[in-house]
Amino acid sequence: MKTIINFRFQLTLMFAFAFGVEIASEITIARYGQAAAVVVVASEAGPAVRHAAEELSSFLEQVSGASFKIMTEPEPGTANLFVGPGAAKLADLEFSAEGLGTDGIRILTVNNGLILAGGEPRGTLYAVYTFLSDKWGGHTFWTLIPPEIYAADHPEWFAEVDGERSRSG
Repeated sequence: MKTIINFRFQLTLMFAFAFGVEIASEITIARYGQAAAVVVVASEAGPAVRHAAEELSSFLEQVSGASFKIMTEPEPGTANLFVGPGAAKLADLEFSAEGLGTDGIRILTVNNGLILAGGEPRGTLYAVYTFLSDKWGGHTFWTLIPPEIYAADHPEWFAEVDGERSRSG
């Protein structure tokens, strides 16, 4: 079955699978097993942001069969998936991760693109996982690192809220 993966943006970001149907307000990221988008990460991005871009590219390949390039500059004429605050500034010069702390996220649409960014060091990775989980039912931190298995030995892996480590998703 040939699948086209599209994004339709309205008041909220919604994911839709479509089979050959084009809608003017959507961003096509893959068509018939071919990438129609690129993942953009700033050249100065750190390891956590680069990992987030790799995770996004890998998951999109799994669901579409297309290979998604990771680039340091937007590609004209195609959809661009901007990962991290530095890449976000390539799409929106006024973008800021200020006030997001270490874990906060921003998921925004831009002209023929999407920004997935967050606070340093984990926010961008959380933005990618939130997007994938919300739109595709993909993995989240809690499914990758179940607290009932890892929290006792690695409490530092889990968020601290009011002095207590969170063990629930």
